[in-house]
Amino acid sequence: MSKIIDDLAFELDIKVILDILEEDYNINFYSFTEKNSILNNVKLFHKDCVFDNRYLYVIKAEDFNDLINIDEGLTFVIVGEVLTDNNTISTIILEKEYNYIQVFDFIQSIYDKVNTWVTNIQTALNNGKNITFLCEISLSFFGNPILVHDEQFYVISCPKWLPGMSVCETEQRSGRKMLPLSTINDFKVDREYNKTFKTKGSQIFPPTLLGFQVLYVNLKLNSRFEGRLCIHELQSKLKSIHFIGAEYLAKIIVMLIGRQSFYRDNFLNSYDDFFTDVLQGKSLNQSFVCDKLNALNWEIDDKYIVSKLAFEYSDYKNMSTEGTINYIESNIEGSYAFLYNTDIVIIINLSIGKRNRNEFFSQLSYILREGLFKAGMSRVFNNFYDIRGYYKQACIAYEYGKKSDSTEWYFEFEKYAFNFICDNSYGEMGKELISSEKVLTLKKYDEKNETSLYNTLYIYLKMIKT
Repeated sequence: MSKIIDDLAFELDIKVILDILEEDYNINFYSFTEKNSILNNVKLFHKDCVFDNRYLYVIKAEDFNDLINIDEGLTFVIVGEVLTDNNTISTIILEKEYNYIQVFDFIQSIYDKVNTWVTNIQTALNNGKNITFLCEISLSFFGNPILVHDEQFYVISCPKWLPGMSVCETEQRSGRKMLPLSTINDFKVDREYNKTFKTKGSQIFPPTLLGFQVLYVNLKLNSRFEGRLCIHELQSKLKSIHFIGAEYLAKIIVMLIGRQSFYRDNFLNSYDDFFTDVLQGKSLNQSFVCDKLNALNWEIDDKYIVSKLAFEYSDYKNMSTEGTINYIESNIEGSYAFLYNTDIVIIINLSIGKRNRNEFFSQLSYILREGLFKAGMSRVFNNFYDIRGYYKQACIAYEYGKKSDSTEWYFEFEKYAFNFICDNSYGEMGKELISSEKVLTLKKYDEKNETSLYNTLYIYLKMIKT
């Protein structure tokens, strides 16, 4: 672990030092060479000093003016009036009123702060501490609140919250905290925000998004977006040293994510696998199915609806799918939602709470509008073992609804069944799943009363199709 941390060097250059000095000192002049050296530490000039371009030197102007044949690439903070220019070195010149020893002490305190923080980070890692602990010991360095969230906007760490920051919600399914779904949905439609997923290194959010500055670094592991480190400028001004520090901390966090599979493996839900097996038509033991349903307080012969949700805009597929799933379950009684292929599937038990389908549609409509989804809806059915066929109904409804250019947020299978029959006949689904319940009732009426109303309707529909 120590070797890895050693390789992740915290590197300061003269521009960072200038940024910090400008807040407390009047700068008369500064000049940098094209290639700024990384400065490992600061040294106070003395007459026997052996110069090394890895260090920053604090020097009085009269001593600097006496120097002969200054090596290229050196870096100086000079207190007082300099008599000649030298474009082969980097310099920051302060007014002569300052005490150069106090200036040295001030710059040394910067390096001490960095070294203390880096040492604490390394010690914490060597002791197996987690991301939250790393953020806690980083608060004093950044002087501002720190928030780390994963790719689904679940909060990994937020050791200090201040007014102005988003108030996180506790998701009922897992007990985890996440950014408000309303905030996430606002982000989805903001083009400036979506550009931030492609940035590298430390960046500042567009100021119109949050109303104050937020420094962020995308957490990427093998080019995959894993989340984000955010520093909120609510207590003190962000400086260039904080940009470097954020990149350093982000690298450590990514390393922990890679080593620990920090969040992806901790919240795996076995019901996702169960419902996936059901939709794929895998043979499952009847008692196993009953046990699974009983654990949800469901019965085989309850009333169900299946819905397929797909993002209206493909660019947003990776934005809080898991958060949306949990929001659905928290707000729609008797629902179970999960990711299937690339879409969200919702299985709704209408018998829970004794609701009708219109009540469910009303609840779902808000989620669809806010989350930029479109949905296909199956008919109501009362045999769980038929769920695979009714999932296909939802898929057909979605497919044909999208083709129709309808402005509705959800598409009911009932409205598109006829078009599907005309295009595909019954296919592998069978007439019971495709035909309208009213048509099946008509057929039963014919059988009971020896009439031919069903056949008459069939001939009429066939004529319309041709």
